[in-house]
Amino acid sequence: MGNRTTQAFNEHRRTFLRSLGLAAGAAALNPMGLVGGTHPHAQGLHPSIGRLPRIGLVMPGASSSGYSGGHFTAGFTCYLDEAFGRAGVKTRLIVDEGEKHPHKAVRQIAAMIASGTVDVVVAPVNPSSAVRLHSVLEARKTILINVDTGANVVRERERSPFVFHSSLSHWQATMALGRHAVARYGKNVMIASSVNESGYDALFTFRLGVEASGGTIVDTHVANGASAAADMKAAIERIRIVNPDVVYAMYNGADAEAFLKLYSQTGLSRRIPLVASPFTLADAVLRTQGVHAEGIRTCGAWSRELATAANRAFDERYEAHAHHRADAFSVLGYDTARLIVEAVRASGAVTGSELADGLCLAAFDGPRGTVTMNVRTRSVETPVYLCEVRGGGRGSVHAVTEKIEAGRDEHHSSIAALEMEMRTGLSYSYLTA
Repeated sequence: MGNRTTQAFNEHRRTFLRSLGLAAGAAALNPMGLVGGTHPHAQGLHPSIGRLPRIGLVMPGASSSGYSGGHFTAGFTCYLDEAFGRAGVKTRLIVDEGEKHPHKAVRQIAAMIASGTVDVVVAPVNPSSAVRLHSVLEARKTILINVDTGANVVRERERSPFVFHSSLSHWQATMALGRHAVARYGKNVMIASSVNESGYDALFTFRLGVEASGGTIVDTHVANGASAAADMKAAIERIRIVNPDVVYAMYNGADAEAFLKLYSQTGLSRRIPLVASPFTLADAVLRTQGVHAEGIRTCGAWSRELATAANRAFDERYEAHAHHRADAFSVLGYDTARLIVEAVRASGAVTGSELADGLCLAAFDGPRGTVTMNVRTRSVETPVYLCEVRGGGRGSVHAVTEKIEAGRDEHHSSIAALEMEMRTGLSYSYLTA
């Protein structure tokens, strides 16, 4: 699997230099399972590719399976192992433990680009922050692939020939869920959100979906963050007063657990339906609150229950590679690695403008369906899936009820107007820190 060395861009640097497909017996050198070795499914899927770009992966939590960054990294290396495990394809993969603060992250990425040691940087960056990298990217002809949930619409001023976005299509999914909420439950819709979830376009695109279907957001309750317990009680009391046809919940982690439990215990779940962000009902939340989540509908880019051969094969291969179950960030890492490979296939290039042209042409069928690149926004497009929580308790799953094709909302007049507005809210990349 190659040698591990330590070089300096910052104190977090871990550099992995390896030629994929070396003896599996070298596994002891790589306890994290990061790139290389053989895999029971690896068949040298791209024998025409002699080498890959030099890739820099800058990811908070890259080395931890307990964080989204660790799942992304495992998914990224899972695809490289699968595609090149026996092909002897040479690459250089540099993995940095990424900074969480957006300004520090930009400086860290800029230093990597300026070093001249990478052709492609893969990192989570809020599109508004990535603007500060445009000049160094264009001077060095280095490509940045921004990887995140896709909670923000990419504005025209945030675009660059060398910046691409590989995401979980979150704003598209929330818009679809807004339409669905009105069609299924009624026109009077209320939003309940934590302050952290409220600072991105996804909240506004849910509203646009509601309005596009003839509904109205009758109230928006955003927690003030002073006290989690007080915030949840205030949200529940506000829902009682407003008495909407349906509530959209945008929480994460412990806040999501507390909200779901209180919503059920107060009896609101029996009379006011709840729809939610897929991150509100992440696997960790379902394991503890599944009994309170039965019947809740979400919309997102991926579900483990998506019944396709590609998804079943991915789920099996990922668990064998990473030794834990996949989540949406695992799929995002897997698809992003494949995006780079398909760009090399399409262009025959591993650097510069030619590789950027290849990214514009890249298309493939993956675990979440057909993945294509929107050339105008340089953003990946995938289907999104309406899901319903079924099973009750620790065995709860996101059962897929409907597939919604990619690109449906790109030319929506409200989205075009949103692209021209200044973005308000948080400069962190949503849920990747």
